[in-house]
Amino acid sequence: MTIEDFAKRAFVDDIDKLEVEAFCKQEQITPAVFMDGFARYIVAGYVENRFTWPACDAAMNRLNGLFQKYGRYHGYAFDAFLAIETGEVRQEGKTPEEVVQLWIEKLILKYP
Repeated sequence: MTIEDFAKRAFVDDIDKLEVEAFCKQEQITPAVFMDGFARYIVAGYVENRFTWPACDAAMNRLNGLFQKYGRYHGYAFDAFLAIETGEVRQEGKTPEEVVQLWIEKLILKYP
């Protein structure tokens, strides 16, 4: 299993903390590195139009559940979650994708 596999599964199902921990141990990475890679995969897929905003929102909400299980938030991963999450805030005359696009652009500038 890869970080990408976890991310794709998160479109439809929760992220299991025990599976993440086993993966991190096998790959010799920290949960923070895992969450960062997960978020980068989702954001790249969104920017490249491989994933829809609703799918990315679902995956990032599940990543937020993982944040809560660890009791901490990681820089890029949390900022990416917030960028995708902005699509849930309705702005008159704008689609969720238009709202998210502004925040994704800021995210890319902050984390080149």
